[in-house]
Amino acid sequence: MIFYDHFYDFGLHDQIAELIAVRTRTGVHCRSPVKILQANFEGYVAKVGESLVMKIGHLDWNPSKQNNLTGSWERCIERDGYQIWQRN
Repeated sequence: MIFYDHFYDFGLHDQIAELIAVRTRTGVHCRSPVKILQANFEGYVAKVGESLVMKIGHLDWNPSKQNNLTGSWERCIERDGYQIWQRN
């Protein structure tokens, strides 16, 4: 769900459109499984579906350093406070 005012009034249009594009590319939908990979006072990391990993906060975390994530991951969004990777 996207709120109208977030998309049009708060200056978040481009960021939200970018997130929608990644979600579409990776096949993420409302019933995609979510696996929490790390959660602490510094932030939160989750794998969504099979092809998307997101980090919220300021953790020192990267999917290439994880033994439990197979494949090659490319950072596709990097903003202050969050990052998103998609599987190549």
